[in-house]
Amino acid sequence: MPMQPIPAGEFVMGSEEPIASLQKAYPLAERYRLENLFDEAPAHRVRITRPFYMGATKAPWASSASF
Repeated sequence: MPMQPIPAGEFVMGSEEPIASLQKAYPLAERYRLENLFDEAPAHRVRITRPFYMGATKAPWASSASF
């Protein structure tokens, strides 16, 4: 499985975007989908203290059954 290095650093995770603004930006999205983004708020700073590697491709759940 190809691996991608993730460097140490900081970034902002989440969003404070109001639903009305999202509806304007994504007019074809169903309203309930936009309302279900409640777990994206509040936006907060995340710090990765040590670099690591992450799989670069999707893996099926069945592939982790041996763990």
